[in-house]
Amino acid sequence: PPASESPRLPNHVTASATSETRNQKSKPHTQQTNKLATAPFPATVTKDRGTKVTGALPLSNGDTSSVNIPAGTTFVADGNSSQFTNNTAVTVPAVYICKVGGTPQICNGTASVSVTAANIGPDYNVAAGKFTTNAPVSASSSTAMAGGSKQTVPVGSQAAIDGAKAKLVAQDANSVKLGLQKQFTGDYGVINESFLATPGDPVVAPKLDEQATQATLTVDTTYTLVGIARADVKQYVEAQVRPTLDKSKNQRIYSDGDDALKFSQFAAATSGYTVKVNATAQIGPNIDTVRLAQQIQGKRFGEVQQIVTGYEGVDNVDVQFSPFWVTTVPGPDKTDITFKITNGSN
Repeated sequence: PPASESPRLPNHVTASATSETRNQKSKPHTQQTNKLATAPFPATVTKDRGTKVTGALPLSNGDTSSVNIPAGTTFVADGNSSQFTNNTAVTVPAVYICKVGGTPQICNGTASVSVTAANIGPDYNVAAGKFTTNAPVSASSSTAMAGGSKQTVPVGSQAAIDGAKAKLVAQDANSVKLGLQKQFTGDYGVINESFLATPGDPVVAPKLDEQATQATLTVDTTYTLVGIARADVKQYVEAQVRPTLDKSKNQRIYSDGDDALKFSQFAAATSGYTVKVNATAQIGPNIDTVRLAQQIQGKRFGEVQQIVTGYEGVDNVDVQFSPFWVTTVPGPDKTDITFKITNGSN
C-alpha cells in the first residue's frame, strides 16, 4: 500500500535579472504575422469644389514708354470688386502714330493678357467692363468673364483616415496576440508587453480630399510578439540565487520560478531588445528522499512526523496512508515523498 509525505519548507527568494544592466544576453524569439484589413469610414468634412473664371483682358498704355506688367498683378472688376490676376508677365507697348480715317493720330499701345479669378465660384462671373489696377495701364473687357462655379461636397479627411486606421489595427489585436502566443511551440516565456502592431501605408479610395460620402480604408499591419527561452531565464535566476545557497549549507533549489515569469520595462534596442525579468525561486533543505524513505519505513503517523520535522527547515509534515486500513509506512518503493515550499508568512 502506498504512503505519501508532504513536508512544508519555509523558504523562498526573489531574484531578478536584467540583460541590460547585468550584461546577460539571450537570443530573442520573435513571432510575426501580417493581416490585411479593410473598413469603410464616413466623410466627416466638407470642401468647396468648383472652377475659376478665366479670360483674356485687353490692356492699354498711354505713356511714351512701354510698361512691363509682372505675373500676379491684381485687376479688380468695377462694380463687384472681384479680383483677377494675370497668369504671365506681359509688356504693353508705348503710344505710337496711327492713322484713323487717313488722319495721323497718337494711339495707345495695347496688349492682351490671360487672367484668372482669385477663387472659385460664380461670384467672379462679371459682365464686360472696366478693371482697376495699380499698374500704369488701363484695363477693359468688351466681353463678360464667365465659367466660375462652386459646390460644397463631403470629402475624406486625414483625421478620418487616421481614426479608421487606428480602429482597424486595434480591432483584431487581442485575437492576433493570442494566435502569436500559440506560435511559440517550444518552452518559452512570452513577453506580452512586447506585442507591437505596425501598420503599413493605408490605401484610401477615394483618395484624400476627393469627393465621397463613404470611403474605404485598407491597411496591411504587421504584428510582432517576442519571447525568451525559459532555459536562459533559468540560468539567469540560478546565478542570482547561488549566493544565497552558498551562505546556507545543505540547501537546494526546488523551483527556479521559470513557470511564473514576470516581464517589465521591455524596450527595443539598437541590436535587439532589453527586458527586466522577475522570478521567485524556491529553496529549501537538501533532503535525501531515498534515505528518508528508508528511515520512515514501518513507522506510524506520529513517528513519521517526528523524524521528518527533525530535518532543519521543515515546519510541517502531512502523512497520508492508502487504503485507510494501512497504519505504517511501507517500503521505499511504495512511498511517495513530495515537498511543498511555503513563503515566510505561512
